[in-house]
Amino acid sequence: MMPSALLILAFTMGLVANRTTLCAVMAVDEMRSKRKAKILASFGKVILWALAVSILLRWLGDFVPIHSARYALNYHAILGGILLGIGAVCNGGCALHTLIRLGRGDLGMLISVLGMAASVWLITQTNIHIPDYLQASEIPDIDIAPTYLKAMKTLLTLWIVVEFFRLFRGFKLTQWKQHLFANRYRLSSAAAILGICNGVLFTIIGTWTYTYTLITSITELMTQHESPSLFSPLLLLSLSLTLLLGIAASAIQKRNFLIAFRPSKSWIGYLVGGTLMGLGAQLIPGGNDVLLFNSIPELSPHAIPAYISMLLGIAISLQIKQRFLK
Repeated sequence: MMPSALLILAFTMGLVANRTTLCAVMAVDEMRSKRKAKILASFGKVILWALAVSILLRWLGDFVPIHSARYALNYHAILGGILLGIGAVCNGGCALHTLIRLGRGDLGMLISVLGMAASVWLITQTNIHIPDYLQASEIPDIDIAPTYLKAMKTLLTLWIVVEFFRLFRGFKLTQWKQHLFANRYRLSSAAAILGICNGVLFTIIGTWTYTYTLITSITELMTQHESPSLFSPLLLLSLSLTLLLGIAASAIQKRNFLIAFRPSKSWIGYLVGGTLMGLGAQLIPGGNDVLLFNSIPELSPHAIPAYISMLLGIAISLQIKQRFLK
């Protein structure tokens, strides 16, 4: 029953992802053009929900098998974040948004995924030594003093209570269908569902997102290294495909699912962007989906600096793109 329950969580995340703004490029563009950070704040809430769920599950029982690598901060992570940001702008969306667009029927995003795969091939064929998923030196878990851990749990609990009050204030049970099938979810509601579902997934499985599965699967196939995950590659692939299926199902229900596979000049940007995102993901290691859903909630020291570097890369690239288009 466990795999089935995990697949349901991934499917739910797909349903929600298609009904909210889940793109780092859009988050940075919102800050630049509107001087607001609502999308970025929702990312923070996703992380807090996942962290709270993870702490609760680990407190309830030691039976939870965990494998989520933690890495020390180094210049590779910073460089990888910048490449990730530049690639996201070239691609027209980050790694998360790429999957959402693919689920909506934009098959041009397969070019972006092909670019990510090409970057893995390039690294393995040229034998460039970078700290990818199968080579990076992991660091042990943080030994947090009981006093600080208790304080963190208390603050998270208070935040959850306040957030629950905000989410359900004015909620009417008779309008559940209206809320469930709304064209767009509130950022806070979407963040809560995504964070809770992901908190269960990454606590039980560890790193599971599609860029991780793509990179490790190709690297394992080409180098004969064993995958670091404690779970079968088939389960990880099933989770990614189920997430994609959830996005597609949501798009069909909203009637915005449209198969599009017409060659255009934008495909060049998809290929370049996907390749840069793939290279950045291997340097960090992790795409922005890994950083958001796994590494930051796991409190990996490299994660937040890498994510900030990605946002900086997006901001600089958007500025250059804007001037170039003018």
